[in-house]
Amino acid sequence: MAPTPRRPPTAAEAFFRTGFGCLGTLAFKIALVVILILFLDWRRREKDAQRETERAATSETAARLADAFAKDTDPDGRYVRKPEGPLPETDAWGRPFRLAYTPGRLSDGLEVRSAGPDGEWDTADDVVAPRTSPIAAKALARDAAGNLLDAAKAKLWGTKPKDGEKKETEKK
Repeated sequence: MAPTPRRPPTAAEAFFRTGFGCLGTLAFKIALVVILILFLDWRRREKDAQRETERAATSETAARLADAFAKDTDPDGRYVRKPEGPLPETDAWGRPFRLAYTPGRLSDGLEVRSAGPDGEWDTADDVVAPRTSPIAAKALARDAAGNLLDAAKAKLWGTKPKDGEKKETEKK
């Protein structure tokens, strides 16, 4: 039998032959983009979780160190001073902790600080473990009385004021 001649495809036949091919390619590209976005989101979440784990470990170490330094107080409630500055212990990012004391009028303070993930001191990402110790009322009264006595001696006998104080004549 003789082959029948081929007729040209109708518009609907042409669309279904090539149209679904185009739609298949488009669907593949969309699926590829969705998979890429999901993968990048998963990686970001993993990094965030790792950062939080490091921060928690650093916070625990800083608290442990601060508690150890806060144990040593004198009878007045002031912290026994250790050398300020870098400590031998390191944080989760391999940098040393730093110890600092902050004396106050009614309480004494100390803090153990980590520079945090960025490595810069005194920024928002620092991990800080502060501690305060109230100064005993007896010590406050003794200090106040001592300062009053020093001021009275200076006024009555004209003794030289301590460092940081100014004479009456220097103020004018």
